[in-house]
Amino acid sequence: MIKNITGLLLFLIMSVPLLAQTPTVKQLYDEYRKNKPAFETKYRDKVITLTGKIRSITAASSVWKDQDFHRIYLTATGYENFVVCQLPYTDSAILSRYKAGDMIRVTGLTTSISDGIYLAQCEILPAEAVVTKSTAPVNAPLGKYKVYQNDGTGFNYQYRLELRSYNEYQVNGKSGSCVYDVKAKTILFSSGPLKGFAGLYRPTTDNPKDPPGFLLNANGSIPVLNSTHSGYQFAYYEGQ
Repeated sequence: MIKNITGLLLFLIMSVPLLAQTPTVKQLYDEYRKNKPAFETKYRDKVITLTGKIRSITAASSVWKDQDFHRIYLTATGYENFVVCQLPYTDSAILSRYKAGDMIRVTGLTTSISDGIYLAQCEILPAEAVVTKSTAPVNAPLGKYKVYQNDGTGFNYQYRLELRSYNEYQVNGKSGSCVYDVKAKTILFSSGPLKGFAGLYRPTTDNPKDPPGFLLNANGSIPVLNSTHSGYQFAYYEGQ
C-alpha cells in the first residue's frame, strides 16, 4: 500500500503544480494568520511538503473503515491541530510507527483548508527535531505582554498586559493586584481588569522563536499544559 501511495504521489507531483517546500507547520500557520484568503488561493489543491510535531493520532473507526480515515494531527504552537494528515484505513500499520511528540516530514495533497489544512495521499517519514538551548528567564520577566486568543475568527490580538511587579499589573491604563508564585510559576489576579484570572508562566513553547509568556485562564483555575487549551489566552513577552 505504501508503494501505491508513493506512486500516486509521483503522479500528483507531475500533474499538480508543486509548491516550494514549507519547512515547518509553524511557518504555514503564521502565513495563514497573516492573510487567510491569499493562503487558501496559494495552497488549495496543491502537493506540499512540510515538517512538524505530532500532537495527537486518531485511528479510523473499524465500523466505518471504508469511509473513515486515520488522522495524524500536527501542531504549529503545541496547542492546536493545524495540519490533519488523512490516511486510509488499510494503512493502519503506519500508526504504530509514530506517537504524539514525534517530528515527521509529510508530503500530501491539500483537500480542504478551513481552520486548518487537510492532507490526503500522505507520505510520512521521520524528521529530526531541531534542539535549541533556551535563553528564556526561569521566571516571568517584568514588562509588557501581548495577549492573543482564538476568538472564532482566528488567533487574534486582544490586549496588552503590563506586569509591573509580581504583585501589580496594568491593562489599558487600569491597575490591579496579582500574586506571582516563583516556585509554581503561577499567577493569580485578585483585582482590576483581570480579576478572577489565573495564569501559568511558560519559558518556552514548541517554537524556539516564540518569546516567553503566560497561559491565562479567565475561569480562575490554573491552565494545564498539553491540554486542548480551549478558551485560554496566550500572553507573549515583548519587553519593558
